[in-house]
Amino acid sequence: PATFVIDTADSLAFAARKRDEYKDNPGDWRTKKALQWHGAAHRALEELLFGRLPSLPCNVAVCCHIDEDKDERDGVMVRNPDLPKSIRGRVSGKFEEYWRTYCTFGMQGEVIWKVQTSPNPGYHANSAIRAVDGAEPDFNTITGRQTGAPPLLPVTK
Repeated sequence: PATFVIDTADSLAFAARKRDEYKDNPGDWRTKKALQWHGAAHRALEELLFGRLPSLPCNVAVCCHIDEDKDERDGVMVRNPDLPKSIRGRVSGKFEEYWRTYCTFGMQGEVIWKVQTSPNPGYHANSAIRAVDGAEPDFNTITGRQTGAPPLLPVTK
């Protein structure tokens, strides 16, 4: 199946914020109330992430930067996708595959890219298809499939 990618949610939020600031809700550029435009970015992200993208008949990937928060109960750092706080906790309910890419270094100092697909104390991740944790960022390697294998999930039309 086809794949739709948003290269970063930050860029999407910035575009929505600027559209509201200059076109939909123009105001005095010297205003002290710039938060009014952040509401538009929040609404655009929420509509796209929870309304439109999950209904597309294809694979959907949304790239996000990582944000750190301190867990008030346990006092540890919690790392989640960098999204507005009201959206951040609900993303895993709409997207069953929730991965993090990161790099390590080999014996000669070479960069080795990996994909985290299961949770650990430092970062959230999840995989409904039981993707291989710590694999290289290649779809067939992550899913443990051979090239040309049938789809993991049945495709409905």
